[in-house]
Amino acid sequence: MDKDPILSQKSDKSAKLVLTIILVVLGLVLSGLIFRFSSLRASSKIITLIIPLLMAGILLLCRLPPGFRVHTVQIVRFVVIGAYLLELFISLNPNDATAALERKRKALHLDNRTPYEVLTDLRKKGYNPVPFLTPDYFLQHQPLNIGAKTVYPLGGVSESLTVLCNEGGRWATYQSDEHGFNNPTGLYNPGQVDIVADGDSYTQGDCVNPKDNAIGVIRQTYPRTINLGLGGGAFLDRLAVFREYVQRLKPKVVLWIYTENTMYNISPEGPLLEYFQENYSQGLYDMQPQLDQSYKALIGKEEKEKFLEKKLNGFWIRVILLWHIRNDIEQFPHQLASIFKKQDVSDQKKINFQKILKIMSGRARQWGGKLVFVYIPENDPHSDHDAIVSMVRGLNVPVVDLLPMVNSQPDVMSLYPLRMYAHFNEKGYKLMGETILNYIKSIDTGEFSGR
Repeated sequence: MDKDPILSQKSDKSAKLVLTIILVVLGLVLSGLIFRFSSLRASSKIITLIIPLLMAGILLLCRLPPGFRVHTVQIVRFVVIGAYLLELFISLNPNDATAALERKRKALHLDNRTPYEVLTDLRKKGYNPVPFLTPDYFLQHQPLNIGAKTVYPLGGVSESLTVLCNEGGRWATYQSDEHGFNNPTGLYNPGQVDIVADGDSYTQGDCVNPKDNAIGVIRQTYPRTINLGLGGGAFLDRLAVFREYVQRLKPKVVLWIYTENTMYNISPEGPLLEYFQENYSQGLYDMQPQLDQSYKALIGKEEKEKFLEKKLNGFWIRVILLWHIRNDIEQFPHQLASIFKKQDVSDQKKINFQKILKIMSGRARQWGGKLVFVYIPENDPHSDHDAIVSMVRGLNVPVVDLLPMVNSQPDVMSLYPLRMYAHFNEKGYKLMGETILNYIKSIDTGEFSGR
């Protein structure tokens, strides 16, 4: 029996209306993306290229037979309804570590403000705080432009109250030094520095106050200790920091503080490969005033966007914008790579890792210093511990292995905030600092000037 022609016409008109609405929405989204193209993430730039193809497909669909058009729109409806049901379920049942910490902080009535809210509250009290931006931000979003020069910063805003992070229920902040790192001022005296720590967020001291992180513990015995730790990034950041800052300071001991599986981090390290050139430098050490100016302009722009995000950050707004699904799609390549991380590590990465060790160790010896490799374990079933420690020792670089320290604790979870795996808490950092300090004391024959 033939279908009712009037009903078919209504279905086709409805399908055309839906396709027209989708076309208009895609056009508006495309216009917004093009307007902000230079500041978009790589994944968003890809979406900008995909949208015109979708629009062309919709225009083509409008020229196809009505029956095909109606069935296609019905499929789209089912997909959209399914996507929103999935987003609603994820929003009501978040299952990532950050969400778990957030839920626990709420349950314990601890500080659960967003970074934007913390910055706003501090300004109301008369402070002039800045957020910490990881080096990855500039690699994944956009570098700074200083004059005609493209720059990839490694530190932060100098001599500023820096809002770091919150895992245990209190926001950690620090007053940055002359180059934007987590130190007191006045330590940058080339040739008079005892220890420099080069590492990631564990070195920087996430998420505790300066006196309570591992480098703060070491500084109590060796005051001339500089923390050049940077949250985020991968192992090529260590070479970049070494070239830009450590070589200038010529400390007696260089600590490369390595967090488990750093080698497996997926990071757009292309620009950092330049640091394998013997005399390459961006000149960051002498560029801090210009960096500060560019940083502050960028932070102002970012905070305007954060303000808009805060206005659009209600539960239902995030559901409407499919926030979790979009975020998961962006992270999927990284998550897939992490599952197969053992297979993902290319021979070239291993070669580069060894090259960095040789460069840093060799240059330190030239000025009479010593490279010491510190291994920090994490809760990871794919641990690279044995392979990395063996590789480093094979290059005659001494290793301070923190795995025995962690495993020897009767209550390992007491080392972490709210008894959940994250960065160390004050107790964990204290043990980390004391373990490193014991090794440094064992090689200190009295030449350390700061003790």
